[in-house]
Amino acid sequence: MKKLLLIPFFICLFFSIGHTQDWFSANDRWSCNLSGGFAGFYVDFEVYAVADTIIQSHNARKWVVSAGPLSHTPRFTYADGSRAYIFVPHADSFALAYDFTMVVGDTLSFPTYVGAKFTYVVDSIDVVLAGDLYLNRQRVHYVNPNGQPSSWNFDILEHIGMVGLPFDEDYPSCSYPFIPDYDCNSVVDGFDTKFLCFSSVLGNYKPYNGICKLVDTEDPAQTSFSLQPNPAGDSFILKSSDNNSNLLSLRVFDINGKTVCAWATPMDSYSIANLPNGLYLVEAIFENGLRKVEKLIKQ
Repeated sequence: MKKLLLIPFFICLFFSIGHTQDWFSANDRWSCNLSGGFAGFYVDFEVYAVADTIIQSHNARKWVVSAGPLSHTPRFTYADGSRAYIFVPHADSFALAYDFTMVVGDTLSFPTYVGAKFTYVVDSIDVVLAGDLYLNRQRVHYVNPNGQPSSWNFDILEHIGMVGLPFDEDYPSCSYPFIPDYDCNSVVDGFDTKFLCFSSVLGNYKPYNGICKLVDTEDPAQTSFSLQPNPAGDSFILKSSDNNSNLLSLRVFDINGKTVCAWATPMDSYSIANLPNGLYLVEAIFENGLRKVEKLIKQ
């Protein structure tokens, strides 16, 4: 570890940086925003831990997303000193996502959830004051799939992950603690996930004042739902854990993001007899503010 005791406020520095080795702690909470996709999403959500588990002999932590299309796949992480690993389901293995033992010029390539490679190169390393926390920072740039460097730069904070460029007072773009689940602004889905703020027992980091609000989040399991049958024929029903008493409205989108059906109140059955066969997205909005989306196939 670097000799940080020479820096002013050495007590705070030693305490904070010593704890940054514990990536993704149980008390950590991120607030983020997701926008885009063919359904036109724009939703604030939080990421927080719900359990610990053993995966492939690793003591992993399970994370969930409170709302939006990212909420259906839990994330699993574990740390080894200054390195953070994230489980990649399609590869059935953990992959190194962050590594603060790297030096300037080193490259890290991470397989994303959609099977692509997310590659970045370290341009500089320093220590920054992030809200209440002194944290190690890597400033990096993204490498295009063809191997050519891009003009997209972003900061990685040890213990937090990708944060965009908040120290340049630049609004976040494609910044997410678990590396993009979806390639940001891709031609396939067009999703963009943005880091807004971070909270832990050590302190808070809220670089985008007026945007971020960290609040207690209801367990997503309390407002989970399923569509039955799926695939469906001329109609379907919605089954939720609270018997739909918390449901405000329901909408069905086609693959172009156009609303093709909408209901302002809960129904016993939802008719889609007038829709052609194909793939749709069903959006349910609940009284607690959560918005859940499920795929529906009509055939």
